[in-house]
Amino acid sequence: MPMPARVTLQGWQQDERLMLVIEDDGSGLPPGSHQQGFGLTGMRERVSALGGTLTISCTHGTRVSVSLPQRYV
Repeated sequence: MPMPARVTLQGWQQDERLMLVIEDDGSGLPPGSHQQGFGLTGMRERVSALGGTLTISCTHGTRVSVSLPQRYV
């Protein structure tokens, strides 16, 4: 499994929300693993408790996107 050569972190404000995206160019997570891991589950629970959302995609590398209400910034 190749290691990523590049990792990017982006953050911006959109309407009344803070948007964060962390993305790498590695081989991605194994199929289904982003649904099972305790670390990712814990991250989803924490973001949800703040009224936000966390999504993960593994099309080309791994991309974690977080959207939080601005009141937590």
